Amino acid sequence: MQIFKFESEKILKNKSIIGAGLVLLLSLFAIVYIGFFQSQLRGVKNITGVSGRESIERYLDFTNEYQGEMTDHKVKKITSDYLKIYQDKKRKNIQIFDYFQWSVVDTFTNHEEQDVYVEMIDAIRDGKKYTIDDVNLLSMKNVGYKKMDFPIKIGNFKTWTDLLNVTSIAFIPVSLFVILICSILFANDTSKNIIPLLLSTRYGRTKMIKSKILVGTGMAIASFLIVQLIILIIFYIYYGFSGWDVSVQANLDWKVFDFPLEWNMLQSYMFGVVFQLIGVLFIAGVTMLISSLSSSPFSALAISLGVFVIPQPLTHIFMSGIPNKILYFFPINTFEIDKVLLLMSRDNMFFFHSFVANVALILIVLLVTKAVLDTSIYVRMKKLSLS
Repeated sequence: MQIFKFESEKILKNKSIIGAGLVLLLSLFAIVYIGFFQSQLRGVKNITGVSGRESIERYLDFTNEYQGEMTDHKVKKITSDYLKIYQDKKRKNIQIFDYFQWSVVDTFTNHEEQDVYVEMIDAIRDGKKYTIDDVNLLSMKNVGYKKMDFPIKIGNFKTWTDLLNVTSIAFIPVSLFVILICSILFANDTSKNIIPLLLSTRYGRTKMIKSKILVGTGMAIASFLIVQLIILIIFYIYYGFSGWDVSVQANLDWKVFDFPLEWNMLQSYMFGVVFQLIGVLFIAGVTMLISSLSSSPFSALAISLGVFVIPQPLTHIFMSGIPNKILYFFPINTFEIDKVLLLMSRDNMFFFHSFVANVALILIVLLVTKAVLDTSIYVRMKKLSLS
């Protein structure tokens, strides 16, 4: 325990880590500000007439009015009501963007065949009323919904889209912070040429090595969870948890209409957090291995950053086949939660035709790899001390 505490304090007192921690917090608040406080739901007062909390409350009022099981009849009612609201706003020259109804109309109309908004404006100019009978509304089946064994619940999805977008984007600075921490764990001592001295101590070949691995893993987990907690607290204060029980299939931003599981937005968020956390553990394991093999923290950091980033552009080179599928084991390609839900539930997009099987495969591979990497570090460093 004393060795673990010693190794932890070494990291926490490192000036580079302290500076990086401040940068992480600043980047986090920038992401939160853009994701929540500059969301489409806030509107722009000079343009939309209402903004800020008033605009959000207007959106939530509409979603509460229409929440419930999603059916063709419900879609028709939402569209019909919106046509009246939109025309009334236009006649009064009120510019308010109603995101919920707009999303429904955008999803359930064919833009190539019919531009509802142009037709409404033409009708207003001609002094006519534009009704639901004038709209070639698509059915849920036409849009891509499949017959499910469970009801699909519609309601407030946009605030949860914002939450999961912020969560996904925050994964990048957290990962970079974890890479910095883990890159100096072993390489910093190697660069100072004190590894032989440390390994010659009583617990150098056992407890010290284990403590370094535990410190890297523990700080990776702590950094990730602290960031997620900050995001969740701000989300709750600003938006609340309204819409947590809305079905994933009814999130019209994501368009995963045929997602096979009976998941709601809260479940998708919890899944995303766990999925990203395991990705962070994988990143920590890879970086610690590189650090144990490097002679300086800078080289360990540079190589680790390359290993972290390179799989992303490679997906544009290997766009199909086994190489493409293998690239999706790397966290940089699966940190966007909605993208994971979409890709892993599609036939022929990954190794299996099952979302559960695909996700389980990724998580098992990442966890097993982390365990193998940690074991390799321990065995190598222990043997190094004997040489």
